[in-house]
This record gives sequence, structure tokens and C-alpha cells, in this order.
Amino acid sequence: MKRILALSLALLASPVLAEQRLTIHNDAGGKIIDYQERAIAMRDLPVRLSGECASACTIFLMTKYNLDVCAVPGTKLAFHMPYNKQAYSDGSLEMIIDKKVAAKNFKRWRREWLGQFSPALNEILDRNTVAGRIPNPNESGDTSSMFVVDALKVLPRCKS
Repeated sequence: MKRILALSLALLASPVLAEQRLTIHNDAGGKIIDYQERAIAMRDLPVRLSGECASACTIFLMTKYNLDVCAVPGTKLAFHMPYNKQAYSDGSLEMIIDKKVAAKNFKRWRREWLGQFSPALNEILDRNTVAGRIPNPNESGDTSSMFVVDALKVLPRCKS
């Protein structure tokens, strides 16, 4: 038992283990609440992004969660404004395409998302929101259109 405890302590002190990170690879996003809960649960874990981190996945970059996030070369961050779907009693969902809803979600984007990231990412998102480059799915009905940022412009490069 003492040997197992000593081995466990040695592994915890190992520099190799200290460099290990939770890898998030090609995450297309999902429900915002699920990603908020994951970000809270990951609070003390260093995170490595690779591939694409899109939509709700970008919650991991919000400064309020204080995550230690790095990216590997080629990683892309993809953004769109929040959007609403109509739920029906049969369980199906349909995109709401409505200018009033789109305007409401534009305000929600400005209030709840902009300013929540690092200064460098906030500046990029704010500039491109003003220029109309951040897609608003409730305007177009298109949830696949994204504004893409090279992750290494706003995140440190992972060491290994």
C-alpha cells in the first residue's frame, strides 16, 4: 500500500504529468448550458484546443471561467450570434427566421458575449460585429455560417 501511495505521489510530481492537458478537438458546440456546466467543472484543468472550437465551445475562452487554455497550430475558433428555435409538441425544432428575434439576439450577443473574452479576442469580435461579419442565424436561417478566427492570434501556443 505504501508503494502504491509513493508511486502515485511521484507521478503527481512528474513534469510530464504536469504538462498534460485536457484536449478538446473539433468541437462543433451544442447547448450553451451544457458548455457552461463543463467550463465550471473544468476550472482547474489546463485545456488544449485543436482543430476547430465552434459555437458554444468558445465558452471555454470566457475569462469568467478562468481556464488555462492553449491552442495548437491550425486551430480555428468559430463564432455566430445566439439564435432561437421553435420547439413543437412532437419534439421537433425549427429555426425562427424573424428580424425582431434577430435584433433581440444581436442585443443579447452584445450584452452576454462581447467583452467576456481576452482583450485581443474581444477587440476582434467587437470590430467584426460592428462590420456585420458575425453571422446571425435568426436572420438567415443558416447555422453553419461562422466567423472564424485563427486561435493563435488570441491564445498561447501549446508547448507540446
